[in-house]
Amino acid sequence: MKRIGIISYTERAAQIHKELLKKIFLNSIEILIYSIEKSSNSRIDVDVALVVTPEIVNLARKVTSYKAKIVLAEYTLLKKDFDKIKKMSSSGYLNLIHQDPKVAPIRKKLLVKLGIPDYKIHIVKPENTTMDNIVAFGYHNPPSIHSKNVVTIPGRLLSIFTIIEIAFAIDHLEILSSKEFQNYLDSVCTDYYAKESDLRLNTFFNWVENNDLKTEIICFDNEDSIFYHTPNINEIFSDRNNNEDHTFIGKKLWDIFDFYSTKNQKQEIKNKLIEINNKSYIVNQSTVKIHGVTFGLITIIDYWKDLGRQNEIKKQILRKNVHKAKYNFSDILGKSNSIKITKDRAMQMAKSEANIFINGKTGVGKELFAQSIHNYSNRKDQPFFAINCSALVDNLLESELFGYEKGAFTGANREGKQGIFELADGGTLFLDEIAEIPLHLQAKLLRVLQEKEIVRVGGKDVIPIDVRIISASNKNLYDMVETKKFRDDLYYRLCVLTLYIPSLSQRKDDIELLLNNFIEKSGREITITEGALEKIMNYDFPGNVRELENCAEYILSFNVNIIGPQDLPYYILSNHHHKEVDPLDHKEDVSPYQLNDIEKLIYNTIKSREKAGLNSGRRSIKSSLEDENIELPESQIRKALSSLSEKNLILIGKGSSGVKTRM
Repeated sequence: MKRIGIISYTERAAQIHKELLKKIFLNSIEILIYSIEKSSNSRIDVDVALVVTPEIVNLARKVTSYKAKIVLAEYTLLKKDFDKIKKMSSSGYLNLIHQDPKVAPIRKKLLVKLGIPDYKIHIVKPENTTMDNIVAFGYHNPPSIHSKNVVTIPGRLLSIFTIIEIAFAIDHLEILSSKEFQNYLDSVCTDYYAKESDLRLNTFFNWVENNDLKTEIICFDNEDSIFYHTPNINEIFSDRNNNEDHTFIGKKLWDIFDFYSTKNQKQEIKNKLIEINNKSYIVNQSTVKIHGVTFGLITIIDYWKDLGRQNEIKKQILRKNVHKAKYNFSDILGKSNSIKITKDRAMQMAKSEANIFINGKTGVGKELFAQSIHNYSNRKDQPFFAINCSALVDNLLESELFGYEKGAFTGANREGKQGIFELADGGTLFLDEIAEIPLHLQAKLLRVLQEKEIVRVGGKDVIPIDVRIISASNKNLYDMVETKKFRDDLYYRLCVLTLYIPSLSQRKDDIELLLNNFIEKSGREITITEGALEKIMNYDFPGNVRELENCAEYILSFNVNIIGPQDLPYYILSNHHHKEVDPLDHKEDVSPYQLNDIEKLIYNTIKSREKAGLNSGRRSIKSSLEDENIELPESQIRKALSSLSEKNLILIGKGSSGVKTRM
């Protein structure tokens, strides 16, 4: 159970917040209180520290554990109270009083944030209660007020965004769809409520649903005036904000962005790379319409944090247990002459120290051969690393392969980082999809193969390495050399030994053997009729062994023990050679099934669990990812599963049947 600590000046204020959080989060959290009035030298061990005012943030860091995430409370009002205040302001000025005069300016700022013009609010002394349109903050038993228009606000309410921030911090996103949260959302004001009550919240959910919390947001109106931004914008543009309120609300776009001119900015901006305070950011701009209101939306993403997100999901790229190869030649099944000859050649190549290039169509088992070669070689007791060259952007691929020195670039690890070439020293490095490596990295890779040494990104020291390269591609590298898309000198360094893996259509004798093996692994006893087997044997399997395995999984997904032709996938029955659906390949012919990083990660996790004989659901997938130190909220997992299902890559069952892959 997650623990939330409330850090406050007084016990009473903390208790108010505690009761509210209990109503929303129910029994899913434990709440502790630390108040200054009852202070002690003890610390509280919590996952999140809710700090009621900025003045005690440093105290919160001292009295909570180092792992605690700090959430600074923001406040709001009940809609019914604010609507009364808004109505009063339309007929004249507001006279604001507070039990503690020092807090009155803070409450004024809250009203301004919600949409009441600053000039409409006057702060008056509590004893001056004979005027009209009084807003009384902080009173449970207000003084005798002789006014016909009075709104009494006894205490503060946590803003919707504070609740959302807590939910994200403790990974309880499901609470945002609960009845308790919705009731609270309906009862209180969101920021800029006077103009559009749910504008900020809708913008938040709309963007977070498709991206992540590293995205900062700026909203502006038709006059290019900023009317909302996320809190961290102030930190990004710290040298351009001298306001005491620490806000850019009311400023023009060109006050903070150098590339804007003093005219309406209506054009769309896509992935513009800009520099702010010596850091790189990606900027996008679009127009959004919510509840009939049209406004401009700018998103700002920390460039290196975005790359960091790719690092966090590198399970997709640097495969599970990449430091060792788990497959051997005995795992490559087949009785056909073509596969026997291929295995024999691979075994002979394994005993050599020369680099090997493996060529074959998608799904033939290129990595299976690469791992088997390593385990049959003299390097079998040394590391084996695999990396998909098409799965990383250029600069991240370079830093992954060659490593980097501390301070090499903004956002880099302070201590620097070893690259895969260093980590694989003495062993084997498998470069899958080698045809996708960009030309400038081809030159750097060529030097590594020639000189047997590397230099880290941002470094000067030469580091000797001893790594055997096995590369692979489903493309014809020689044709790419002819068209100048691949360096010829690198081609000859990589292709010292070339191993071609036959397609399944070239080894038809192996289809029945492989199919029976896939079915036996499930533990079920299934009989395939002659009619069904004939249909399977007559199909060419353009997706090769991987597609045959998918066919077996399709058969196993039904509660049938005797398989007839009617139980086979439609494309086998019609002998229709559908386009290869391979979520790990980045090729034009699979564009209808292009997956984002999260979808690939979820798909691979389900496949890994299936191979281990485990069912998969949202929680078990989340648990498997956490075992790999990858944190993903359930909302993103749910969205990825829905997308994979729509693309016909997975089958979402009912109850305990869980999720199964189709491909």
